[in-house]
Amino acid sequence: MARLYVGNLNSSITKQRLTDTFLKHGPIADVWYNSDKCYAFVEFEEPADAQTAIRQLNKSRLLGLELKVELSKYKRSGSPVSPARRTRRVTDPILPQNRSSQ
Repeated sequence: MARLYVGNLNSSITKQRLTDTFLKHGPIADVWYNSDKCYAFVEFEEPADAQTAIRQLNKSRLLGLELKVELSKYKRSGSPVSPARRTRRVTDPILPQNRSSQ
């Protein structure tokens, strides 16, 4: 399986329209769409189909906007996060990592 991040979606797009657009490139296992933030994750059953979708759809226009389509760095263990909103975990170098409360 291969998961794609799809960004810069028109807020009026429907999940069905998004599914239909990507289904042309191969069988899809899952589509997760955030209409408030205008991005989605599309998971293809075959990595080769995901690569084809990237080549065909990245920088293409859908409902008047240029899509951004790329491999997602999202891991299934957490909730989907767009690459633009991903943050790095920072630890405080002053506090010990394993301190007990008193």
